[in-house]
Amino acid sequence: MADTATKAFTPKDVYISSLKGYLEELNAGVTSYVEHAHNNWSGGVVEPGYGAAVDSGARVWWCYDVAPSVNFSFEEQWETLGRLAARTRQSPVVPGLSLDGLAPSFLTNPTGQLEHTKQMVR
Repeated sequence: MADTATKAFTPKDVYISSLKGYLEELNAGVTSYVEHAHNNWSGGVVEPGYGAAVDSGARVWWCYDVAPSVNFSFEEQWETLGRLAARTRQSPVVPGLSLDGLAPSFLTNPTGQLEHTKQMVR
């Protein structure tokens, strides 16, 4: 994400804007979502985005985009996703995975990236 945007949006901004979107759609009658979560520039904004999905009460398949980031390594992103997944036992939110950010790794090392992804998802 552009440096300008990452500085402009605080964790609270991510939470409020995400929750607003879920609540507007629930009000319109939509009850289930696939969230292609791009709030992946730091751990501080991942959790509020996910929390908004949980707090909305909607059924959400929250598919996080593990993607290259200067300030948020792949390892940190996987750890964050694991923490979030562990919190969802009693929630209608189901963690998922978007493969956009991992696509270059799959192209250069498909077997290795697939095995790594399998290990991280477990």
